[in-house]
Amino acid sequence: MSGFRNDSARRELSRLGGGPAARLAGLLSPVLSVVLALVSATSSADTPVVAAAEQAKTRSIAWTPFTADAFTAAERGKAPFVLSFGAQWCEPCDKMKARTYTNEAVVEAAAGLRFLSVDMTHRGGYVGLVLKSFQVFGAPTTIFFGPDGKEWQRRIGFIAPDEYARMLRESWKSEKSS
Repeated sequence: MSGFRNDSARRELSRLGGGPAARLAGLLSPVLSVVLALVSATSSADTPVVAAAEQAKTRSIAWTPFTADAFTAAERGKAPFVLSFGAQWCEPCDKMKARTYTNEAVVEAAAGLRFLSVDMTHRGGYVGLVLKSFQVFGAPTTIFFGPDGKEWQRRIGFIAPDEYARMLRESWKSEKSS
């Protein structure tokens, strides 16, 4: 079963997600990151050294914000991928960020997979269409897709690191015969 429930939802999400505002936000995001890094670096002489050491010590899954184009690329990529729905107010989401996504076994099992995220903190507009399209009602919701681009597993709630790593490894074996 494909993630999108129908082609009209895919077209609408693509239309909404690919406009000038989305392109502008995509261009500004790296600029804002650099500005914030510079501001924090000037606040203390040893901050950059400490931050670099911490970043090198803590590896994590690399997430891509959801767009219809990113989903289509992942779906056609011939490799498993994960779609995660979370929110700023979600305590189990924060727990997964701190414990699961930084776990060494999870990071190793994540090699070769794509990870897309949907921030459902504000559920209106585009995010509301995405939630409806994937039939997601709560956070965290994690959807695992196999190499064939089809959903094979859906979990709601916190997923412990060992179980998440196991599910990532099993994603490669999940291709369904039609």
